[in-house]
Amino acid sequence: MENRKIARFEKDVLRHIRNDIDAALKTVCEKYGVVFKIGNIKFSNVEFNTKMTCVIVGQTLEGLPTVNPDQVVFNQHCTRFSLNASDFGAKFHFGSDTFEICGIKLGSHKYPILAKKLSDGRTFKFAPSIIRDRLDAKRRVDAALAMPAITSPTFQ
Repeated sequence: MENRKIARFEKDVLRHIRNDIDAALKTVCEKYGVVFKIGNIKFSNVEFNTKMTCVIVGQTLEGLPTVNPDQVVFNQHCTRFSLNASDFGAKFHFGSDTFEICGIKLGSHKYPILAKKLSDGRTFKFAPSIIRDRLDAKRRVDAALAMPAITSPTFQ
């Protein structure tokens, strides 16, 4: 996009603006060891707004542990969907495939839970009820496997 003033916000214009914002923030990310995550953009003809999250990544001088920005967002919002922070990274079966929970898409009301298909790495959206059902079923199986086997008493 050439350097010119815009008359109104449109999808294509916002795509260019978002790319320019990402490029401008890259130097800040490198300088401070942080990552910015820009959320969905809502717009009208004359204004737009978005949520921007910034998290620390990697080892810093203070020795802070590595942080996954998707996990930070998941931990903050998982209870809205009756999930636990420990569910991030949990694996579950859906159909014949295995998935791993990898995030939350807050702008999606029907399918906000993101899970990565382990066979090919693609990310899919799921309804919270499906995730809860699959995780509950997996927990029941795991609990059953962890129980000691019941044996009948032997008589001598």
